[in-house]
Amino acid sequence: MRKHFLRYIRDISIALSVVSGMAMCYRAYARRRGALVRVVVFHDVSDAMWFERLIAHMRARYHVLTPTDFFANTFHPKKINILITFDDGYASWATVCAPILEAEGVLALFFVNSHLLEVSHDSELTRAFTHDNLLLATPRALLTSKQLISLIGQGHSIGGHTKNHARLAALQKDEEEAEVVEDKKVLETYTHDALRAFAYPFGHRGDFTSRSMGAVARAGY
Repeated sequence: MRKHFLRYIRDISIALSVVSGMAMCYRAYARRRGALVRVVVFHDVSDAMWFERLIAHMRARYHVLTPTDFFANTFHPKKINILITFDDGYASWATVCAPILEAEGVLALFFVNSHLLEVSHDSELTRAFTHDNLLLATPRALLTSKQLISLIGQGHSIGGHTKNHARLAALQKDEEEAEVVEDKKVLETYTHDALRAFAYPFGHRGDFTSRSMGAVARAGY
């Protein structure tokens, strides 16, 4: 209940900033320091029509980056630059999202928990992973190795996200290192190239530490 209330307050605040012109003033101020870049993250996407409309809207209104553009700091100086990313590893990435991204000419960055590739073929293992690791109340269809290979073949980029969607701040040092390093090694057997990007599971500042950042850096991200 509290989470929904906070989201409601957030949405009202955003709407007021747009209507009042504060958002426009902020963008003008921020552009003095360089291009405006925003990262949009998706997880499981079940509604193809909603996703298609959203991608089309972003393509029409903003400058949608490729991961290569992002790493090269090749940004549009006036438009808001958008990098599209996905976290965890869901079958909908291949069945729902990939055809729409291809039709729109958009390349995305997919952050994958490599262990889910090993359990996605089994319904009970999938149920356990989505509940225990992804903390989802209902099971989701997980990404398969074949679907990951398909995404790579379409030109999309892959990033690390730990092997088991681990909250790194809660782990011992050797466990933390293993989650980052083993995930990277597995994913690189599919990409046949070094991964450059890493996304911290859960994403809040308290979910990782300076030690976690050191583990990620030592892994080569």
